[in-house]
Amino acid sequence: MKKTKHTPGPWKVGQRSSEYETEIHDGQQFGRIGTVISNNAHLIAAAPEMFKTLDDVLSVLLDLDQDHLSRREEKEVCDAIQEIEAVLAKAKGGGLRCQT
Repeated sequence: MKKTKHTPGPWKVGQRSSEYETEIHDGQQFGRIGTVISNNAHLIAAAPEMFKTLDDVLSVLLDLDQDHLSRREEKEVCDAIQEIEAVLAKAKGGGLRCQT
């Protein structure tokens, strides 16, 4: 996986009174991402792991030998690659490497 600009995980959800905050700690820095409702807090806390997982899946798909796939399967793989690239680019705050 390429080096990312975001604070690496794991992140965790902490609760103060009835509100939730996502806490970020990477051994050197500590911060909080505002107060959010519970579901959003958990989603935000899982973001670094989801990012890494998607990046790993993208690597597998890009290395896949597509010579033995049907046209439908090849299209599905290509569509998945484009979707994953778009999501990762959005998370990085940048654009796609290539567009079709």
